[in-house]
Order: sequence, then C-alpha cells, then structure tokens
Amino acid sequence: MSDTNYLKDVREQYENLPYPERNPIDEEKRLLETSLDFLPRLNHYCFSGKRNFNKGFNVLVAGGGTGDALVYLAEQLRNVKKAKINYVDLSTSSMDIAKERAKTRGLNNIDWINSSLLDLNKEQHGTFDYINCSGVLHHLESPSNGLKALKSVLSNDGAMGIMVYAKYGRTGVYQIQKLLNLVNHENNSISTKIDNAKVLLADLPESNWFNRAKELHTDHERYGDIGLYDLFLHSQDRAYSIPELFDWLSEAGVHFYGFANSALDYDPRRVIKDKGLVENILKRPKEVQYAITELVSGNIIKHTFYCGGAKKSIAKLSGEMYPVFADKLLLKNILMNMNESVYGNEYAFKNNAVNFSIPVNPITHAIFTYMDGKHSYDQILKLASVKSKVHKKDIKEKLYQLSELLIECDFLYLSDSKLN
Repeated sequence: MSDTNYLKDVREQYENLPYPERNPIDEEKRLLETSLDFLPRLNHYCFSGKRNFNKGFNVLVAGGGTGDALVYLAEQLRNVKKAKINYVDLSTSSMDIAKERAKTRGLNNIDWINSSLLDLNKEQHGTFDYINCSGVLHHLESPSNGLKALKSVLSNDGAMGIMVYAKYGRTGVYQIQKLLNLVNHENNSISTKIDNAKVLLADLPESNWFNRAKELHTDHERYGDIGLYDLFLHSQDRAYSIPELFDWLSEAGVHFYGFANSALDYDPRRVIKDKGLVENILKRPKEVQYAITELVSGNIIKHTFYCGGAKKSIAKLSGEMYPVFADKLLLKNILMNMNESVYGNEYAFKNNAVNFSIPVNPITHAIFTYMDGKHSYDQILKLASVKSKVHKKDIKEKLYQLSELLIECDFLYLSDSKLN
C-alpha cells in the first residue's frame, strides 16, 4: 500500500475504532440489508432490468469497513458460480471483523485486499461490473481522485453505488466538529477526545444547531464511542449539496443514474404543497428540482445513488418485463389484506416519504395475485383477466398506472427474467 494513498489519521481511526460496530456472531441470526446492493434494485437502475447475474458478476466493495455491503452482496450471490466479490480496505481491524462475519455465514466467494482504493489498477485487479463505495469517498483528501480511481477499474457497462454525506442535513454535525477541534486543539489522544466530546454534548443548550436537529443523527447513541468518533471527531469529512454533487460527478466524467431507495426524498411534491409553485418547479431540470427539495426539507443527511461511466436508462415497463417487489413481506401483506370480504375498502401504502391508498376490488386483487416476480406483465394481464372476469384492455391501464406508482415510490422494480 502506497503511504501517499491514505491519510494517517483516518487509518489510525479505523484501526482503533472499526466502523460500524459489528459482532460477527450476529450473522447467525440476521442478515443486514444495504439499500444500494439489493440486486433487483441494482438491476433496475443500472442495467435496465436486463442483467443476468448468473452469467457472472464481478463486484468490488471499496472501503468495505466491517462488512455490511460485502456480506449482503456475497449472500445474494452465494450460489452464482461465476460471481466474485472483492473487498478492499486500508484497516486490518475492520477487515478482520468482515472476515469473521463472512466465515460465520460460510461465504467463500470473497477475495480480500488490505489496501487503499487509490491503489487499485486494471493491470493487477481487472475491472468490475459493480462497485459499492458507501461512506468512503468523503473521507479522502481528494474525493475526486477517489471517484476517478474507481471509474478507472469499472467495466465499460459497469455501475457504481455510492453514498456521500449531504450538506444541509449535517449542518449541526459540522458545527460540533469545529467546536471539538477548537477544544481538543493539539491533543492527539483518542480517549481524551471522546471524553471531551461526551462532556460537551451532555451540556449543549437547546439553541445549539445540533440540538435543533439531533433526531437526524444517532450514530453516537447506536454505536457508542465508535459512532461518536466517526460522527464528531473524524479528521477528514466533507459533504455535498446537490449542485456540488453533480459538479463532482461531471468533473470525473461520471453519469448519474438515480437515487437508491430515496428518490422521493428529492421530489418537490413531497415538501411543497402549493400546486402552482410545484407545477413551475417540475418544469425545471431534474437537478434543480433535487436542489430545491434538499433546501426545503433540510433533513437529507446522505446522498445514496447509482452512477457510472456510460449513459444509461432505468428499466422500462413493458409486457415482457417482470415486476419484483422490494420487500417480499410487503407483497405477502398486500395479499393477506385483499380478498372478497374487504372489497370496497382501501389498502394503504406507507413509508417515510409515501402515503397513498388503492381500492380493494376484483381487479386489484387479481393484479397483485400474480405480481410475484414469476409472471411477466403480459402473463399477469391474461391471468388477472380470467380471475377477475374483466377484459384485458380494462385491466392493462390500471396495472401499468399502479406499477409506475409503485416503481416511483421504490416499492417495485423491473426485470427481464423471472425470479428463481
């Protein structure tokens, strides 16, 4: 590993305080899902729904930390013979935890690289179909160099899933960082820095900007000293507004594909109620709409998105495509609450950004019965028509409108092949 390709203080932090805190034994009872890396979502946004993962998929988890994305990807690709997961991180302590987690699960499809992502090169490591880099680039001395380094080992048709901090939602965090930097001055002791932070945080007045939005930031409560240090005492930490984010991507020659699991967070219709004003905003370029929404909402703390070197389009709804629900439990719940006894009622869809209802009737009941990932839209139309005793042409418009709404709300994705 080149000594010039990492920051000494950053490496020291993650050697002493691997983040996020994870206990490998927990892998025996749960699988943590990472929003960027759910394969149907990734396929929908990055490969137009047409990627066949069984034909081979070379993955890089860049700055893999204690292994959340690594484990989730490796588990999903466990039985794919031609798939390979590559982990790279500069912290041996973090890598040891990730290795133990993989061992607990019996995952053998991982190559381990103890290095900086800036040391990656095509000649030695080849190229990757998908690169996960979550919460890493904003800790580099030059995030631009980091992004360009990742692009240099991305395959021509490859995609990246990236998370960087968002500027306005972290306003109070950066004020606390500046405060602690002044208080700690030249003190280099990790334990003393943590002690000072605890004292100050305990006595912050309600007027402090962090206290005004403290519900947005819980790492110091969830992960103890490790989370506190990562949030408030990090030696290298920057964030991006939407214009800064798109300028950063453009400068590296990287195209934006879409937000992962959070597209509605950037929709002005979510935060602006005046219909006339919203109508005018929706005429503006998407980047401007995103920027306006970020400023109005004030609570976006991370930008989590897909991008890559080639221009792409997301999956398009058509007869040969298959709908795949983001959550199998959601589909199960829908079917449990759609039957003849509740026809005439409404079924409500809800998450942090969404609240809408659809009527429960023979048509919607029939549609959801076959939206199991194993029937194409053409097949759903045919089967739903027979089940509901309604002509296909009277079902098609409702099916497509409902699907488009579910896709927009991140409940549904499209694939050109059925689920196994």
